[in-house]
Amino acid sequence: MKSKKAMAIAVNTVVMLIIGITIFGLGMGLFGRLGASADDEIENLNNKIRSDIASLECDGDEWICVPSYKMKDGDQKTFDIFIANHADASDDFSISLDLVEIDAGVFGIDKSSSCGLVAVNYLNNGKVTIDSGYSGSLPFIVRATRVTKTPCSFITTATLKKDSDFNFEEKTSVIVRVE
Repeated sequence: MKSKKAMAIAVNTVVMLIIGITIFGLGMGLFGRLGASADDEIENLNNKIRSDIASLECDGDEWICVPSYKMKDGDQKTFDIFIANHADASDDFSISLDLVEIDAGVFGIDKSSSCGLVAVNYLNNGKVTIDSGYSGSLPFIVRATRVTKTPCSFITTATLKKDSDFNFEEKTSVIVRVE
């Protein structure tokens, strides 16, 4: 009699173990899927926030807009150039910044006569495809490591071009204030 009870307990234990492992696996799969969709939602929310910030500072009729940025001396920050496609079709856009070579292979904005210089990294003539009626952005990185006097505003020009229309060109000022 004891061996039948022992056998029943052993079988029940194995069955419970299999059920527990199965439920644990299903739970982990569900948790993984929820985590992946949460990452997508966070990215979408991030893009929405960036777009909302740009719309606060940028006029709705502008094709290109760069909000004014502030940073501390010695910092490195990533900023965005916002592009709005007001055309009737999707298009490829490219952006160039008016920079000078401040060191061998290093480009930036030079105001060394008054307050120093900042280095700027960006994808030169970087392209972005934007659907009609939508906005997009291209990042650029500013390093304020050689500023001699603060506060100081560094100003340059960003130029937007459309691949489909060689006559299209929009310009805007890029202002980075170092404090």
